[in-house]
Amino acid sequence: MEAAAAYRRLLALRPELADSWYNLALMERASGRFPAALEAYDQALVRGVSGPEEVRLNKAVILSDDLARPDLAQVELEAALALAPDYLPALLNLGNLHEDMGRKAEARAAYERALAVAPDDAVALARLAGLARADAATVERVRRALAAPGRSEADKAELGFALGKALDQAEAYDAAFAAYGAANAASRAAAGGLRYDRRA
Repeated sequence: MEAAAAYRRLLALRPELADSWYNLALMERASGRFPAALEAYDQALVRGVSGPEEVRLNKAVILSDDLARPDLAQVELEAALALAPDYLPALLNLGNLHEDMGRKAEARAAYERALAVAPDDAVALARLAGLARADAATVERVRRALAAPGRSEADKAELGFALGKALDQAEAYDAAFAAYGAANAASRAAAGGLRYDRRA
């Protein structure tokens, strides 16, 4: 609160400081003042903040997650992609937004576009595989991605759950069970392996 107030005082004197508007927007969102955060982001954009696509993405997240305005969030994501067509976070968020709205074809297009930018992206591949019953080629693509060296535990979990779902839909229940088990283990490892201990 004090830091946000200090930024407001600074910006009253020096409104041209685009990065300070950006920082104020972050603080306003963290404090639950979503309209104020959007206004600060708008000021950052007007004043030429570096990385405007990230500002548009941040606005989209507030509009979608905090204010339940997916229509306006989509406008911001499309604006981000107009500025930076290969901006992976905006592509993933756009796919997720379409998926949440039940627009599977648009979600698929966004995830495919994300994979064109980052062919090894675990989130895009897992979300794509989960959109509908996965075909054999998609299952194999997920398996190859899962086996790729250097995958983080979080990526292994994301891909493993997608593989488990695809195998379950294909009625390959033993393989699905094994995939889910490996995904759960990776998820625990990604979280630091914390487990409930009755003795504690």
